[in-house]
Amino acid sequence: MMISVCLLGRGGQGIKSAAHILGTAAFLGGHYVQDQPLYGAERRGGPVTAFIRLSDEPILDRGPVTDPLLMVVADDSLLEDQLKDFNVSEDTVLFVNTSKNVDHIRSRYGISNQLVLSDLSLMAEEVLESPVVSAAVAGATSRLLNQDFGDLKQAVMLELRNIGLDQKEAEKNLLLARKAYDSVMPVKLPEAKKEAREPAFVELVYHGPEASTCSITSPGNSQTRRVGDWARLKPLIDYDECTKCRICFVYCPDSAITIGTDDYPHVNYDACKGCDICYTECPVKAISLVRRDEKA
Repeated sequence: MMISVCLLGRGGQGIKSAAHILGTAAFLGGHYVQDQPLYGAERRGGPVTAFIRLSDEPILDRGPVTDPLLMVVADDSLLEDQLKDFNVSEDTVLFVNTSKNVDHIRSRYGISNQLVLSDLSLMAEEVLESPVVSAAVAGATSRLLNQDFGDLKQAVMLELRNIGLDQKEAEKNLLLARKAYDSVMPVKLPEAKKEAREPAFVELVYHGPEASTCSITSPGNSQTRRVGDWARLKPLIDYDECTKCRICFVYCPDSAITIGTDDYPHVNYDACKGCDICYTECPVKAISLVRRDEKA
């Protein structure tokens, strides 16, 4: 059976670290495991999600967890807007870090799921004098999954060593993990539902090389500047030597080189600034540099 877990928190709480700790603890316990965070711009207070998969067999699924068996919410304010973005069924076990009681959470947010509550933030303030709850989230979630505390302890120490915490701070975090671990009991998770998935095939339509150029299709109202006048030298292509490799086309920073219907590169001298990159990169040296006033 594969167990899927989703951690939902805010930037600065240590959700990514908590997922790493849980994944490492599961691995140390002999399981196959995935853990991956998902977040936008790194900013304090912004929503952060991490997904974890645990299994006794190789895990073939990839990407975000769509149907978590256990949803861990590290800040009860996220129940208002963010929880609806996840496919949380009535069978999903919901753990919430909150100072509120079960009746308040059920009536305030209309939640009928199996609820487990614990005030991890208060524990973090008491033990660490900090709002970072990564060790607490890992500890509580580990206990809910009935993981061995010895594996969790080793995982916590490995993670804290990786982020450079000294021994004193590491011991505090380990104490926090223990308190959170002892604050809850293991839960019975629902059976994982296997979804029938049809293979998806994407047909890629061929586009010619001109699709990747910076061609201006609408002149707008800007004044025309023929930047080709800036150059002292210009590239001249020897088509008897050219192998049509298109390297000059790829490297040209101003899209002054295009691929013609004959499949050869052609230089727009009105756009070429004479940077000489095509001359430098041509593998067969089919490009030479000549004075600007010479005919192409």
